[in-house]
Amino acid sequence: MTVTTRLCIDYLKSAKVRREQYVGPWLPEPLVSEAGSGSVAQKELGRNPAHSRQLSSRAKAHLKKQEKRFECTDKDQ
Repeated sequence: MTVTTRLCIDYLKSAKVRREQYVGPWLPEPLVSEAGSGSVAQKELGRNPAHSRQLSSRAKAHLKKQEKRFECTDKDQ
């Protein structure tokens, strides 16, 4: 039982080491300029509540339509 436990622990340790090794190049952090850039979440923080409610309402109405965006044929599957 002890041998099996130790083998399992060694296997888990080696798997952890394999996951932590990254062979590709490390990418630099993205540069954020002052004007007009940033993530969508950062841009949306400036919206007023009425605008956010309108966007939510439009999204819910769009989802209720349940329209297909394209036709799927048997050949496509």
